[in-house]
Parts: sequence; structure tokens; C-alpha cells
Amino acid sequence: MHGKPGLAPPHGAAIVAARAALYAALIKAGAAQPRGAPLATDAAAFAKRILLAWADHGFRDEKGAFRRTEESYCDLNPDGKPHVTQFGTFNGALTHSRGVIYSVHVQDLLQSIGELSRDEQERLDAFHRNMFETIRSIHNQEYDINMKWKYSDEVYNNQFVGHLTALLSIARLFDDQQDFEAALNGGDGARAIRLPWIELFDHVICGENDTPLLNITPNTSVDPLKSHPAYSTSIVAAGEINDRYRHSNPAQTIGYPMGSLQGLYMASELMKIAGLNAYAYRGAHGQSLKMATRYYGCFAKYAGFAKVITAENSGKCPDAQQYYGTVVNGVGENVLIGAYRFPDDDELIALDAPAKAAFVKSAFSLEPILFGKWRD
Repeated sequence: MHGKPGLAPPHGAAIVAARAALYAALIKAGAAQPRGAPLATDAAAFAKRILLAWADHGFRDEKGAFRRTEESYCDLNPDGKPHVTQFGTFNGALTHSRGVIYSVHVQDLLQSIGELSRDEQERLDAFHRNMFETIRSIHNQEYDINMKWKYSDEVYNNQFVGHLTALLSIARLFDDQQDFEAALNGGDGARAIRLPWIELFDHVICGENDTPLLNITPNTSVDPLKSHPAYSTSIVAAGEINDRYRHSNPAQTIGYPMGSLQGLYMASELMKIAGLNAYAYRGAHGQSLKMATRYYGCFAKYAGFAKVITAENSGKCPDAQQYYGTVVNGVGENVLIGAYRFPDDDELIALDAPAKAAFVKSAFSLEPILFGKWRD
């Protein structure tokens, strides 16, 4: 997998397991095994140990029941007091989703190469079904809390993209049409999902002749370099992503929308497997994945990958002002899959090679779920 010398190893149990399972699947599929590298069976066993530890012990209370409410979790500040956000004391569905997206990937890969016994698969199946209910429950709770917040439009962000990507991935793993459609369209009754993918897509990406959302964190300065934690302009451009309102530090304003876009791409890959063409989907305002990728690709074209955006190097990109002083990070990964899935788009094709070159020199590792989703 061409790990770079000196690169810090991946953090997070589920991501480590996903890398190991992907490695095992690649070797079993015929990839050349580097000299001194682990056997595929060893890598698979390592990934499986991590996953089974989660399946048998994780996310439960003292009685062994899965924790399905915000109140049953708590993040602490350095002073020991609960960390309070607009969602309450814990961004539970986000934390769970970021791991579960990868744990589903691991189970899927291990099943595909015959590395799970019947007992192991049953334990993992039970775990992921419980995690679907846990994420659904906390997602709905967080949505209700957020919609009462004075900046309620902030709900359309990378956090809820993560929730829905995880829910879609679990439903796809089990070929559960009802849960899949609930994550996609909302569903009804006890299995309903309050903010489904289609509604989120309509709000998180701006379309043609669109206007900014209303209830968003206000600017603290007219200067985008001094307005924290948010900055927004009075207009939007087609393809902009709502997470641009996070302006806490230079990396976040582009990094957050790119996290949303990557999650939308992951969900689109899941839909493709399920027989739905999300790449041809257009929102109520004409929004599309291609439109969003092209918009942020403009900054990569003129400012450069991993470069700081200024007034001088972004003049050809629409509505660039709120990005001044921020870094073009996370764009390359989305350009790569965009060029792969939209092979008729000359703008994205022209950025494909520079994106690869920038990625090779970057400090970031390969994304295991989107591994191989590039043109060559």
C-alpha cells in the first residue's frame, strides 16, 4: 500500500483494522506481497481481533446494554467537567459513525475473503445491528436539539453526513432495504431518520442562483481573517458546501466541507453497489457532487493544493472572500474520485495528475474505503 517512510501510523482502532483488512484482501486478490511484509492471514486476524473486541465489549453500559442516548455518554474537558456543545454534552452519533463506517468496511472485506467463522459473523452482525439503532437514536436526538438552537441551519454539516454514511453502510451490509431507504428518504414510524440523505444533500450543497442559509453563526468581523469561529458572505456560489461557516482556524474552512464531500462520495459508492446512481442525482436547486468538486477544485487550480488562499491567487474562483487565509486541504482526495466518476469533465480530468502529485508529497495516508477510486 506504499506507506511513506516516517509517516505517523494511522490512529483509531477502526481505521487501523480497515487498513489491515484491505491489505489482506489485496494480497489474497493477487497483489505482490512486499518482502518481509505480514501474511494476508495475519493481517486479517489482526483486523478481526480489533473488530471482535468492539463487538463483544464496546459501547455498552455496566449491565451490558448498548448506550443509545446522548446522556449515556460524556466527553470531559481538561478540568474534568462535561464538554458542552450546541448538541449537548457529547457529539455521540458523529463519534460512533466515524468508527462504524470503517468497522463495516472491515467486516465486509473479511467476509469477502472467507476470514470469518459463522460465530464471528453472527457476533459482528449483532454488533452492527445494535450500532445502527444507536446511531439512529442519537442522530434523531441531536437533530431535534439542533433545530431548537438559534443557529439551527448549522445542522447541515459534516457531522450529519457522517451519521448517514454510517447508517447507509450498515443497511447495505445487511441488504436491509427498509433501513437503507430510511437513511436515504427518511422512512416513518419507529425506524424513521429525522435528517435523511436527500434532505441533507439539498441543504449542504448550494445550487445555481442560490442564497446562503439563514440561521447560521454570525460573523464577528468584516475581515474573514479575524472572524472566528465563523465567517460567511452575503452570497453563495454553485457548489459551495455549508460547512464553510466553521472558521476556527486556517485548516478548517476547506477541511470541513471536504469532509462533507468525501462522506457524500462514500455514500454514493454505497448507493452504486445498491443499484442507485447518486452521481447523476441533482438536488432541488440543481446541486450535484460534480458541481461541488469543481467548485473546490478551482482553488486547487489557482491557489494550489495545500496552499493558502489569498485575494491574489483566487480571483477566478466565485465567492472566494470567505476562504482567504485558509488552506486548500482535503481537496485532492475528492478530485481523484471526482475525475474517476465523472470522466467526461475536463476541469476535473485536468486536476487529476496534479492531485496525485500533491497527495504523494502530503503527510496524509490513503483513505482505505476509497482506495483505488482513481482513473489509472
